[in-house]
Amino acid sequence: MTNNYESQTTNYHKKQTKLAENWQTVLDDIYKSILNNETIPNDPSCFNCSNAATLKCMDCGPKIFYCDNCFNYFHSVINIFHCSIYIKNFQVNTNEIKVPQLCEGECEHPLNKILAIHLKGMYKNI
Repeated sequence: MTNNYESQTTNYHKKQTKLAENWQTVLDDIYKSILNNETIPNDPSCFNCSNAATLKCMDCGPKIFYCDNCFNYFHSVINIFHCSIYIKNFQVNTNEIKVPQLCEGECEHPLNKILAIHLKGMYKNI
């Protein structure tokens, strides 16, 4: 009975060792691919219009760059919580989130600020 247990343990250990060795063979390729996707080329062009890009969206995917106009177009309604960086100085660009007016006409009630928190933990008082 002990012999069967030792045989199972040895087989499990061999399988785990082989699995770890397989990961080691692809680890460098994965690392290089991640670095390649995160680097910014010397003259990036806009994903949409091919003009000179000024922003890199961190959430749209790898190698996605935008000019100011296209970034505003794609991120003013649907991707409002995406984070981007300016290509020249690598500063974070925060989107100005516009909330639609909830009431019609002239209103006399006070305006309240809204605190928006999204999955990445960033927030903004609107």
